[in-house]
Amino acid sequence: MKWAVEKKIITGNGKGELDPKGTVDRQTMVVMLYRWADGKVADDTNILSYDDVFTAGDWAMEALQ
Repeated sequence: MKWAVEKKIITGNGKGELDPKGTVDRQTMVVMLYRWADGKVADDTNILSYDDVFTAGDWAMEALQ
């Protein structure tokens, strides 16, 4: 986890806190993978095909696309 924090792959809950025992939902995992890949992706994805797209936070939209 220390490596991921240092690389800014994980940033916590927005209050500067990390919860290593917390759950990770899809939008959080997508954002972590996106940051790990350094924002380099091959194609845009039609995010409207995801059932839960309208429940995702604005902070996750770029990574979800």
